[in-house]
Amino acid sequence: MTDQARSIAETALAAARRAADPARAIAAALRSTPIGPVDLLATGKAGATTAEAALHALGDRVARALVIAPEPTLDRLPEHPALQALPGDHPLPTQRSLAAAVAVDAFLSGATNPILALLSGGGSAMIARPIPPLTLDHLRDLTDHLMRAGLDIHALNAVRAHTDHTKAGRLALRTRQPIRVLVLSDVIGDRLESVASGPFYGSPHGAARASRILHLAAAPTAAELATHFDRSPDPPIHPTDPRLAHVSHEIIASNRTVTNAIALTLRNLGFTPTVEEDITSQAHQAGERLATELLDEASPRTPRVVVMGGEPTVSGIRPGNLGGPMQEAAVAAALKLRDSTHSPSDWCVIAYATDGVDGPTPAAGASISASDLRTRPTLASDLRAALDAHNTHPVLDTAGLAIAGAPTGANLNDVLIAVTAASI
Repeated sequence: MTDQARSIAETALAAARRAADPARAIAAALRSTPIGPVDLLATGKAGATTAEAALHALGDRVARALVIAPEPTLDRLPEHPALQALPGDHPLPTQRSLAAAVAVDAFLSGATNPILALLSGGGSAMIARPIPPLTLDHLRDLTDHLMRAGLDIHALNAVRAHTDHTKAGRLALRTRQPIRVLVLSDVIGDRLESVASGPFYGSPHGAARASRILHLAAAPTAAELATHFDRSPDPPIHPTDPRLAHVSHEIIASNRTVTNAIALTLRNLGFTPTVEEDITSQAHQAGERLATELLDEASPRTPRVVVMGGEPTVSGIRPGNLGGPMQEAAVAAALKLRDSTHSPSDWCVIAYATDGVDGPTPAAGASISASDLRTRPTLASDLRAALDAHNTHPVLDTAGLAIAGAPTGANLNDVLIAVTAASI
């Protein structure tokens, strides 16, 4: 028996990696950039990758450049006389996030040219400056609590809009120069207020909604923070505020860019993939749904593929446990396929985070096949216990089933791929 399913799934994964390369999207978008000097600001997980592409495309038209990006990605930036690059941290803000916020303020305030802003997910943590009396520790603790509670990005950013000087349109007020924002969307529905917390876009969420989110998530000092929201000296700016008239936004790539590319690759190979978008459930539920879709579509003689895109979450992770949404989704799907009485004999599940980092782990996701579980008698029970404890990474890593991770310079959410192939 061959492992055809894994070969097909790995072909789909390769297509996902190519499609998630932000340099392609930046190059296409900048073909319409007018001739003339610009000030370039790039921030987020894709900050270095997008800045590299923009500097290559624009050359000496870039009068000044500031890049905030994960430290491991900064080495890819070319030499440029007007370039300043600072490391950014994610998913929790740090002192470096505060230093980055100060640098961004100075950059925008000193702009004498139109600004080209390249925005990608992760910018919320990489640039942070708390609104007094809140401190950086407040922002860290609050972000950590809300993430562990399993809140989606929209709820998290509705709160961030009321806690940080760099969120919800406030950066747009630092200059009157025209600002063109090219966005790599990492949020479901491509809602601009949620990409990096809408630093140039604004937020439609008032203090009442932010307070409700805090109470629902049982956030520490929720009542105290609610009072702060009501009396904030620097409230969020609504997206329709005329003070944002000098800003324009363009979404140049998103999760659908990736799932569409996977589907096209599979169709060219002769498959008819089932594609689902905007998955936002708990990760184990997403994995089980992936398996169910594959089982519903599969027949013993016909290879099938199911592709899902979105941003599943994990809640209830205890301190010390190590896992990520993609690893949980892959495990849940694999166990459901294994336990099904009508499961095909050759299947493979791959779950992949396009930013190369799945939760607080050194993995980008996981790849599990029927043969992996068939040839290792105790692996299924080990994975079941790990899934129940939200501690999937150690087992997957030991078994060699974790996809090696490292920041990719991309951030277009997650993809899940399930394949069954006919037995040979």
